[in-house]
Amino acid sequence: MGQVLGHSMRVQTGFLTAMVLIFSAAGTAVAQTRTDCEKCMEVVEDVGVTGGAGAGAAAESRPREPDERVSADSGLPVTVEDAFVPSPGETEAQLHFFYDHQRSKVDEDKRFGHHLFTPEAEVEVGVAKGLSATLQANYSLGNAEEAKSGEAEAEVKWNFFQLRDLGPALSLSGAVSVPYGYSTGNTVDTTLTLFGSQPLGSGADAPFLHIDLSWIHTFNREEDSRANSFVGVLGVAVPVAESTAIVADVAHEQLEEKGRINNLIEVGVRQEVSGDITLGAGVGAGVGGSVTKFRALIGVQKSF
Repeated sequence: MGQVLGHSMRVQTGFLTAMVLIFSAAGTAVAQTRTDCEKCMEVVEDVGVTGGAGAGAAAESRPREPDERVSADSGLPVTVEDAFVPSPGETEAQLHFFYDHQRSKVDEDKRFGHHLFTPEAEVEVGVAKGLSATLQANYSLGNAEEAKSGEAEAEVKWNFFQLRDLGPALSLSGAVSVPYGYSTGNTVDTTLTLFGSQPLGSGADAPFLHIDLSWIHTFNREEDSRANSFVGVLGVAVPVAESTAIVADVAHEQLEEKGRINNLIEVGVRQEVSGDITLGAGVGAGVGGSVTKFRALIGVQKSF
């Protein structure tokens, strides 16, 4: 009887062991099959994207993230700004510092000088895919007429056409700014801006062309101020090293006071210090009756 029971126990144990081995092998096979199927699906999707309609469909690539080197922000390192916005939940905090040396006016008030120093703080938050909100404030110091005053601004920027290999990124922004400080009056500015960013080639080291076109409408303006003014900036960012780009632009700006404009040619360096910190520094020269004779710009950006 003991031998029968022992034999029975050995049979059951062997049966269980065999079942475990079978299920283990089956599980391994299923997992391997699933992995192979996932790889196959990825290949099928890639083929569908690139080969769905031949060479014509291949040109319509998926949206891609821009290289931080060829991005551009006002003060990082020049005036031109790109069409890109932060990803949802991402925050970009920036500090800018501008120095302007202004030309003398024909009827200049002798109380004022030519030097204007303007620190500026800006925070931009990605609130949804292709949409960001920005708060900005600045205050000017020095002895120029615009000194001892500043401006607070709120802006919403919509990237309605994302960057693709063969097409531009396009964005539209609306902003409201309110002045404060010495002799600012009760004016309120609304600004509508179209941004465009176009790669000038393929690959990671391709230069980028940036363009900004702005229309500014002023409410409660003074008699010698413009009701509507326009700003146009054309710039290019050229990578020159793994973490460095040269950015240059030309900017035309109609100032608030009638008959006064800024025409600037600027060049600067944009440098990635780490994955989330970017530095910028640039200089500009005024031409063609520009109010600003010389400009220097310094900026730093921290991403969270």
